[in-house]
Amino acid sequence: MARRQRAAHPAAVRVRREPSSAAGPVRQRPARAKTLGLGLAVLLLLLGIFTAVFLPEWPEWPEWPEWRSLIGWQVQKPPQDTSSGQTCLPPAQPTPFTLLSIPAGTYNLPTPTSGLYPFTHPHRLETIVISAPFLIQEQPVSRALFKQYVDFVESREAGEEQEHLRSRLGFSWNKGEAGSPAVKGVSLEAGQDFSRWLSQKTGCAYDLPAREEWAAAVIHLYNAGAPLPRPSDAFDSTPLKSLLQGGSEWTRSPCATGYHLVGADDWGAGSGGGQPVCMPALFAVAGFRVVLHPGNQQPGAGATAEKTNH
Repeated sequence: MARRQRAAHPAAVRVRREPSSAAGPVRQRPARAKTLGLGLAVLLLLLGIFTAVFLPEWPEWPEWPEWRSLIGWQVQKPPQDTSSGQTCLPPAQPTPFTLLSIPAGTYNLPTPTSGLYPFTHPHRLETIVISAPFLIQEQPVSRALFKQYVDFVESREAGEEQEHLRSRLGFSWNKGEAGSPAVKGVSLEAGQDFSRWLSQKTGCAYDLPAREEWAAAVIHLYNAGAPLPRPSDAFDSTPLKSLLQGGSEWTRSPCATGYHLVGADDWGAGSGGGQPVCMPALFAVAGFRVVLHPGNQQPGAGATAEKTNH
């Protein structure tokens, strides 16, 4: 009887006794995941040990714009800061001299007890207010640099304009003093012509300094601790000494008969008997330096400089 009952339900008996083929892989998944997780943990641990031992300091990674440039994207550079005053200079034409940065602010004139008083008092200046920072040439224009302008004038096409520029050069610009590279025998007009040529050549709007800008530079350097010159000092390239006794220099500040001079050749020279020094522009000669006001740019400068009329 029992055999007949099993024969009547053979499929059901086989299904209950045979293991399901799908159950095996499902039971193995937790073990495989556990193994992978353990391997990943070991890998991270080894990476941490390697970093601590062999890479004590992480390298500096490029900023995001640099990564874009690495993969060939066009990177738009941010606008340059104009506070330095150098943004108008093409990379291929660096400044041929050093510029001192003079901050904006109020500059009080030295009192009689100040060592700077003998240099600034003859100019009879009031309190100086500089509304925007500017840059002034650390040293006067040298004979070597001025000769580049002279060569430019001589290379121009013969004609009325060349003769006009040549007549303003004079005959004393290359007769310097021993030990001083500064050009001194220059008329105001020649200094102005040089400034225009330099502006066209570099793209920066250079100019002669105002008398107040010269005084602000002197006061700024003195207040910062720069030493004063002594009567026995020869020519010294220290900025403050250069401004005070590097030679008489033109400014763009007008006076009754011409334009004001600043600076001196030695201690007490150029004091004008305690009065401002005013000289006629065309018939007097002196040295000069240039100033640059940040953000000023000369249109049409650079490659076309040699074709520009002054």
